Amino acid sequence: MRNNQNNVHRGIILPVVLVIFMLLGMLAIGFDFSTRAEVNALGAQSAMDQARNCAASGLEKTALLLRQSFEDQRTWYDNPTIFRDQPVEQDERQRVDKKAWRYSMIGYNLDNQDGIRFGVTDEASKVNINTASEDQLRRLPGITPEIAAAILDWREKGTTPRIGGAKDEYYLSLNQPYRCKCAPFDTVEELLLVKGITGKELFGEDMNRNGYLDPNEDDGKLTLPLDNSDGVLDRGLYPFITVYSREPDVTDSDPYQPRINIKEWPVPILQTMLPKYISQEIVDFIVKAREAKADFGTSPATLLGMEITSGETKITSPVTTEDLPTIMDVLSVGYHLNSDGFVYGRINVNTAPRTVLASIGWLTDSEIDGIISTRMRLDSTTTKTTAWLVTQNVVTAEKYKEIACLFTARSYQF
Repeated sequence: MRNNQNNVHRGIILPVVLVIFMLLGMLAIGFDFSTRAEVNALGAQSAMDQARNCAASGLEKTALLLRQSFEDQRTWYDNPTIFRDQPVEQDERQRVDKKAWRYSMIGYNLDNQDGIRFGVTDEASKVNINTASEDQLRRLPGITPEIAAAILDWREKGTTPRIGGAKDEYYLSLNQPYRCKCAPFDTVEELLLVKGITGKELFGEDMNRNGYLDPNEDDGKLTLPLDNSDGVLDRGLYPFITVYSREPDVTDSDPYQPRINIKEWPVPILQTMLPKYISQEIVDFIVKAREAKADFGTSPATLLGMEITSGETKITSPVTTEDLPTIMDVLSVGYHLNSDGFVYGRINVNTAPRTVLASIGWLTDSEIDGIISTRMRLDSTTTKTTAWLVTQNVVTAEKYKEIACLFTARSYQF
């Protein structure tokens, strides 16, 4: 009888021991899984922090470069030597180590659907929607006459809308009403508040704004965003517009002195300062032009071929195309100069893509082709002013005098 009881006890103990070992095994497996998950999470977090710091290092280095060389587009616009696969560490081991943290600064070549460049994008290469005329806005992709009118109504004071535009009466009638701003845009995204503009007009098919044609951006109506599945990325308005472009009216050369305003500054000051930069013959002509109350137009380029009448004598300006780079660098007529000392919305002729250049309206297709092909082979000294448009025979002197006030050769915002 006692043996049977012992056998029963042994039979009970064995399953209990097995259960205990099973539980211990499960605890060990759970602990191991938890530990591995923690280690992997820490590794991922560490890699994320390193990647973020690497990107921050790239931004800081780029900012330093722009502070030192912002006037030289050849340095920052497309320069793989400086902006492609750059190591964060500077010792020799890190330079050759494939696992070293590196960064690249990538910009998009808007004149080539598949093209990228290693560099930064300047805001002056875009159309400033706070200063663009109605005609210029209408030349941008996707902008109808009604949308152009609505943009102008949004940024300008007044209560009466243009034809096709909108003021408070329209915006207050919406399901979620708000007032027309009647002031300049603070951001490009603010356009989404304007009548007629949706994400489709602003961002096109590139809703995530990464500049690449993702699968969901080329599958028709299968997934958002809606697209035409033509294999070409429609980036909408976004890459071509800005609200930030502005520049001080100062010389391009060190030490960045204010340009000499030949239209408004007192003649005695002109007679004192101008001989430092231009010939006495040109100085004398400018003085006589002031005395004759001549029209200096919208830029110093007006001096090229200018004629005045002094007494009964007709005098032709001695300024030639060889003088033009200095004239455009040093002189000013104060056209569109804001009270804060800045000129807003000029387009950088050295970097603007075809779509932006075409928005001006003055340039033919062949002239735009000439600008794009010529600027890439010029040195930084030649491109310091917009005078190269004439000296390189891209446009005529007469056309240049009309468009010079719309262009710049430098950028201050990126």
